[in-house]
Amino acid sequence: MHFIRRFPIALFLIAAFVITYVGGITAYLLLKKAQAFIGTDVAYINDWLLKFGPSIAGLLSAWLVAGSRGIRDLLGRVIRWRAAPYLYLIAVVFPPAAFLLVLLLRGHASELGGVAPVAALGMFAMQMLIHTFVGGGLGEEMGWRGFLLPRLCERYSPLIASLWVAIAWFAWHVPGYLLTDKAEADPILPFAVMVFPMSIVLTWLYFRAGESLLLPVLMHASINASFYSMLLLLPQVTQSAGFQPTYDWMLAGVWCVLAVVVLAVAGRQLGRSAVPDPIQSTL
Repeated sequence: MHFIRRFPIALFLIAAFVITYVGGITAYLLLKKAQAFIGTDVAYINDWLLKFGPSIAGLLSAWLVAGSRGIRDLLGRVIRWRAAPYLYLIAVVFPPAAFLLVLLLRGHASELGGVAPVAALGMFAMQMLIHTFVGGGLGEEMGWRGFLLPRLCERYSPLIASLWVAIAWFAWHVPGYLLTDKAEADPILPFAVMVFPMSIVLTWLYFRAGESLLLPVLMHASINASFYSMLLLLPQVTQSAGFQPTYDWMLAGVWCVLAVVVLAVAGRQLGRSAVPDPIQSTL
């Protein structure tokens, strides 16, 4: 218990990696074998622990550090919904707008014109629902912005804390790149750059919305939803020669522009209140 209270960040990082890549892979293999044994195939349930590793680690760390109060606080910030409408607009609309902008800059206007708007909106809505509740949204944000960011902000400015979160966020993804063919559709080098401006913007949303995790959850889900919608709606584009990694490098540039704007407006504090939250200071 002394180690837990003295090194909560180390506790969280160890838990996130162990839960994801030891527990997650073990659960994946066991569930896959169990389904084969009973003659069924519901593949999407096999990797649930891989998707929820950071958030489970965040909840576990909050409980070990602050008991039931830590759990209540963390879950309470997930449903803290009172925020300016423009923040919701940025969280949900900016990611697909960035994807569309880069597609247009790459000269894919004709391919985009061939996609029915209703089909595109329906696909995005479905992917948004999936990735809010399964994967990047609730699967990760209770860890990155829920537990890790507030702890880092006890030592550093929100800007520097965001950069540290980005490093942890990227490092957590590295085994996934090594174990799968993820790099074919989502190259690792531009992603390594992109996580830094994304982390800055997500931190700004978190603090600007009164330390609400709902806004980062929605933006994280929107990023993933935009990516998978593009893969499903425009396979002739995304699978074409030369599409990657140029596309992701340009997308990283768009996120860098937004991060610079956020920094110019909000400064190093990224919207954090000057008065610390007494509950957060114990987590």
